[in-house]
Amino acid sequence: MPLFDPPLAFAASAVEFEMPSGMFQTWDGVVYLLTTGNGFLAYDLTKGSLLWKVPLINGPARLGNTGPMIAEVDGKPTAFLTYRVVIEGSGTISDRTVMRVASFSLADGAVGWQTDVDDERIPSDSGLGVDKVVAANSDHVVVSTDSHDTGGLGSDFTTVLDARTGKIRWSNPAFQARALDGDTVAGMRSTDYRAKAERATIGLAASDGAQRWIHENTRPSGVLGSGQLGGGLMQVYPVRGNSEGRPAGLIEIKTGREVIRFEPAGTATCRYDGEAVVVCAQHGGRSGETGSMAAYDATSYKLLWQLPDKAAGREAPKLSAARRGAIYGSTSNGPIILDARTGQDKVTDLSFTPDVVIPGFGIVKSLKAIKVHAATG
Repeated sequence: MPLFDPPLAFAASAVEFEMPSGMFQTWDGVVYLLTTGNGFLAYDLTKGSLLWKVPLINGPARLGNTGPMIAEVDGKPTAFLTYRVVIEGSGTISDRTVMRVASFSLADGAVGWQTDVDDERIPSDSGLGVDKVVAANSDHVVVSTDSHDTGGLGSDFTTVLDARTGKIRWSNPAFQARALDGDTVAGMRSTDYRAKAERATIGLAASDGAQRWIHENTRPSGVLGSGQLGGGLMQVYPVRGNSEGRPAGLIEIKTGREVIRFEPAGTATCRYDGEAVVVCAQHGGRSGETGSMAAYDATSYKLLWQLPDKAAGREAPKLSAARRGAIYGSTSNGPIILDARTGQDKVTDLSFTPDVVIPGFGIVKSLKAIKVHAATG
């Protein structure tokens, strides 16, 4: 079967997978997920058949509603997971809960290394918290937690490990990582009212945690579980007052430089097509107000096109996904695919709008499951 990339047509029938956490990763026609009962599992996307499953050593005390993160390490696709486990005490030593980070081979699920992050500064489990492998590359694995505790310092925690050995490089109890590009980790500095340190967006060296840049009174958009945008970019917005002198759009992870500004300065949904285009959509805030969509070159950051176009009678679609020159979404007329570089209609007869698009497949997500449609064109 040919591998259509980007997919422009999909089969009506789908293979359905139950996803207790709703979090998953795909790689080369396989979906990988983490569950409390069965551990780490791999399924063939086309057939829906289980390829392998690996129990998590000691069993998780909490998964944190997260999934695996996949990266190539020395040319080998590797999955990185995090979950909390209880270490049993003995005698006068009480039980304690640690954050475990582990690497697995995608070929058969074999464990590469596992590291227990045993740090008293890690927020305790509030029942609503999230632990997540935010990003990984051939050198670094970035893990963060969000305890949903708004009481100030101590509600976040980040640790960075060596991707090859699992050795902890550094940890920061007042930082929530959101993205990684090369040797730079970008994210949010936690508020500390006692030290009068306001929330800020900062970039740190992945190798040693040293600060490289800062934007005061801003924060990354979305939540910890949202995942990173890609293309070396991160979305931010001001948290106090107007945006004058502060970024309100997309910044470079490595430098902190603002490269795309949203007008008006508000929240937006952005997708990177994995190749050359970043597209962002802002939805109307008032009743009857239409949204907007704009596409930018991912290297020069030049505006390529924008919608709506009142003169041409064209509305802005709601954005769902982007893949190699194709933008997926929906309008009042139904599902649609646009050309990423021109904004022109490319496909108007889709039967559904995919939430995730990968080579050869379109995926529709629900709260506890995903439906995978094979590409037919």
